[in-house]
Amino acid sequence: MNRALMFVGLILLCSALTVIYVRHLNRMVFVQQQAVHQQRDELNIEWSKLLLEQATWSVLRIENKARKELELKVPTLEQTQFVWTGEQQGG
Repeated sequence: MNRALMFVGLILLCSALTVIYVRHLNRMVFVQQQAVHQQRDELNIEWSKLLLEQATWSVLRIENKARKELELKVPTLEQTQFVWTGEQQGG
């Protein structure tokens, strides 16, 4: 009977240590997950900035190409015509 009680106690101790170890591992993985989420958020911000920069440069590239290759220019006020649709403006 005494050996059986010691065996059950030993199994209980091993089980308790295993639970402690698994909880520790769980905390470590959670911390890593939070770090990865933070890195993901930072990369998303950087990606958005790069997309904005790319859009800005593409507009400038198109404008330069239009000016140089097609010899287009912004019309002056005298060259601009306004077309009214017949709707009243400003109530």
